[in-house]
Amino acid sequence: GWFYADGNIDKNNNTFGVTVQSSDIGLLEKIKNFFGINESNVYIYKRKGRNCYDLLLCSKFLHDRFIELGCIPNKSLVLKYPDFFTEDYQHWAFLRGIFEGDGSLSMRKGNRPGFYCDIACGSKVFLESIQTLIKNKLNIDSKILERAPSKHKINGHEFTSSNAKRLYILGGNSAIEKFLDALYTNTNNWHLDRKYQL
Repeated sequence: GWFYADGNIDKNNNTFGVTVQSSDIGLLEKIKNFFGINESNVYIYKRKGRNCYDLLLCSKFLHDRFIELGCIPNKSLVLKYPDFFTEDYQHWAFLRGIFEGDGSLSMRKGNRPGFYCDIACGSKVFLESIQTLIKNKLNIDSKILERAPSKHKINGHEFTSSNAKRLYILGGNSAIEKFLDALYTNTNNWHLDRKYQL
């Protein structure tokens, strides 16, 4: 799930990787050890001028296997939910990776205080599959909203943001807690500590 959310599969060579905040570097080391790739084919490096690290893996076998499992190059707008899970825990482990890569949890203040939980993705089909899953498995309602592209200027350069889509968990604090319990029960320490603590 984490690679589906934040992974980058190169279509022109046999590399794939993921980028994390500096505080999450411990999980990169854990992933590197899990795959057991020869040290000469694994790179962890800090991006110049940014507070993040990249894990780059060079393996034709793993590169091709990720693609077979649906984690494809240029995936953001065409991503589809995997259809090969047979056990509930597989869905929750996968969704935990998605949430840790592209999800957020925050406290809303003001007239309607409470927790706020969502998952962002460019693929509406992918979010609709998650929506169906959490409704069928947890009886939790959600809604998908799409934000139109907008233009920004940064250092004199103009950028257009993507038409991001977000799935919002409905039902208040109790529904959000139920959703997070499904994601974070029995993780076997495969989680981002900062999101787990939150």
